[in-house]
Amino acid sequence: MKKILLILAFSNTLTSELILEITQGTEDPYRVAILKFEGDEKVSNDIDKIIRNNLKRSGEFNLFANEDLLSSPTSETEVIFNDFKILNIDYLVIGKIIKDGISISVVYNIFDINKGKKIRTSTVYGIPNKNRQLGHYVSDGIYEEITGMKGISSTKILYVTENKNFNLMVADADGSNEQILLKSNDPIISPAWSPDSKKVAYVSFETGMAKVYIQDIATGERELAIENSSQISSPSWSPDGKFLSLTMYQDGNAEIYILNL
Repeated sequence: MKKILLILAFSNTLTSELILEITQGTEDPYRVAILKFEGDEKVSNDIDKIIRNNLKRSGEFNLFANEDLLSSPTSETEVIFNDFKILNIDYLVIGKIIKDGISISVVYNIFDINKGKKIRTSTVYGIPNKNRQLGHYVSDGIYEEITGMKGISSTKILYVTENKNFNLMVADADGSNEQILLKSNDPIISPAWSPDSKKVAYVSFETGMAKVYIQDIATGERELAIENSSQISSPSWSPDGKFLSLTMYQDGNAEIYILNL
């Protein structure tokens, strides 16, 4: 049985628009050399481009072009640390692509140039013709090892577009691989991931009344969570996925409710 609980009420005050403009990355980026991985040339080129774009987008890396390096090792035994230390490079990444019929994997190594040692060896598994996914996972491994924080390149984003129709979209974190989850003639607002990333909650006005739906990403099936004749916005999941917080407007006030799923 679904229950809804009012936990907070506050007045509906006038707010101004906040605009954030990002003009540059960190002032002291990590200096990293990423050599094209050994193996299938097309896969290597695709993955190299994806990794570089992902890391550049973070604003935390200064990536060296292969032609600017003094040597191009393909294995741990070929790494000459002084060749990279002279160029003030902090980290080196090398790897190999292994194709085996219906499967593909990437083995990559990360070296700390200043410490003069290998600090990570990882293997990422995938399927043929899914080079973007492989590149995203390798990017996250590099990002996490060097910064100490989890990367987001392999995650997904939710957003709404408007072009004649309103479309609820899901895509890779870099905006590629767009998919339409829902197409509607009426507004869709406030999409929110479930904690396990398998479902999304959103507000739809497709019947002229604000309704919160929960939709399964894989199957497209959805269920009505709540509807209200007044405005509803900002559904947000609890960490265990058992509750949704909602903002509903009653008597001119914005009130926050908890919905038991």
